[in-house]
Amino acid sequence: MIHIPSPSIEPTIGVIDTLFDSSVYFSEWVDYHDMVDKNIPKDPKDYQHGTAVTSIIVDGVRLNPWLDDGCGRLRCAILELL
Repeated sequence: MIHIPSPSIEPTIGVIDTLFDSSVYFSEWVDYHDMVDKNIPKDPKDYQHGTAVTSIIVDGVRLNPWLDDGCGRLRCAILELL
């Protein structure tokens, strides 16, 4: 189980992407509201890209340490598109 600290005063980055899997370890860092019409079917693959992009923004320091720019973790607010 991966653990990161809870967010506090970090800036929030807006993201327009696909759906977000709120069961991931960093979900506390992501402000996500599912706005897709309930009549539109959702497939598990619809969550892959949006979740991957937010993982880089939130925990890129751990995921890609060779790209550490010293900014630390950032929060995300995500608006999804299918």
